[in-house]
Amino acid sequence: METIQHTSGAFLKKINKHSLRKISSGHHKLHSQYEWLKRNSHLNTSVHVKNFQRVGDFSSYDMEFLDGYEPLYKALQRRDNNILLTKVLDSIFDYAEKSQSLGQVSKNEVSLYIEKKLFLKHQEILELSPDLKKIASLPILYINDIKLLSLNTIMNSNLIESVINSLQGSNKYDIHGDLTAENIMIKKDIIKLIDPNNENEISDLNLEIAKLSQSLRFGYESLDRALISQYSKDRFQIDFQYIDGYSRAYQFFKQYVLEKKKLSYKKITIHEAIHFLRLLPYKISKGENELIYYLITVMLMNELLNE
Repeated sequence: METIQHTSGAFLKKINKHSLRKISSGHHKLHSQYEWLKRNSHLNTSVHVKNFQRVGDFSSYDMEFLDGYEPLYKALQRRDNNILLTKVLDSIFDYAEKSQSLGQVSKNEVSLYIEKKLFLKHQEILELSPDLKKIASLPILYINDIKLLSLNTIMNSNLIESVINSLQGSNKYDIHGDLTAENIMIKKDIIKLIDPNNENEISDLNLEIAKLSQSLRFGYESLDRALISQYSKDRFQIDFQYIDGYSRAYQFFKQYVLEKKKLSYKKITIHEAIHFLRLLPYKISKGENELIYYLITVMLMNELLNE
């Protein structure tokens, strides 16, 4: 079998012209992916999977080979953004609206989510990175000449209680959970969703859409090419290297989800900030430009102060 692609924590081997085998160490995450894909095999966006196996410390499943497909971030560079994003977003909302609600997000679920994914994750990050710890100790930061409160300052403010109150009460669904532009595959008018992560404490549409916002707003797929200048201990300049089409795509995306689908900008933004923060331990361990992910989190959390 030919190894054709590495993904985060896993790799793919081509079995034949119709199938790939996804292999990863450990069992839980890959099995969870497999179960979601099997459970949602009736959806037009689903990728067909079979043969989940555990061998020693590794697990695997077989999936259809998406011949001729490309990820959304590449398709956006060549196709009409509005038409393409309408099809993508319609398909996301369609499977949610056809799904049975799993109840409503409770205040206790939100509190646990904020404690685990914001407070404890931030504490873990500061223990892993002395450089970020120094930045976090400052009360004020200047990013692209905009005066912003630091994360420490924000997390000790009244904002968090407001966030907790705003996130509760929305309907929960069996969402994909990792809809970045890398995991949305396109071939003409056909859309397939790969690599789900349905282990989110809050599984509502705001969290689902926040993943795509994470891609489009700051150009997640090109962030490792972004340039950061630090002029003093509290002043930073970020030069984002956007993928062609992303700026226009984000404006259309924002209009669609806020005006047509009536989702909450505040809810999407808090989930998006947490998505960036959650990536930091991995980025720190790989030495992959962790500063930009931290500064983006600061920028997003400050946006919430003005909502």
